[in-house]
Amino acid sequence: MNALHGRPLPVYGDGMQVRDWLYVEDHCRAIGLTLDASVEGQTFNVGGRAERVNIEIAQTICTRLDRRFAEDATVRGRFPECPASRG
Repeated sequence: MNALHGRPLPVYGDGMQVRDWLYVEDHCRAIGLTLDASVEGQTFNVGGRAERVNIEIAQTICTRLDRRFAEDATVRGRFPECPASRG
């Protein structure tokens, strides 16, 4: 939403922190499975094998927004304060 409204993206430090990105539904399903199958004191690791550097995610969001705004004038009209609206 920050990118759409022309506000800075919250990238902390140099943005080189690595995170494993996971769909919310997949994460919720994993929580449910561990609750159903867990033994007291057991530890589970849930991951999506989709590790990315935070700055890479921010750059991907900006690239995709640029592409979408270039292709669809209605999006430019809805978010005029987005830098992608101004090219």
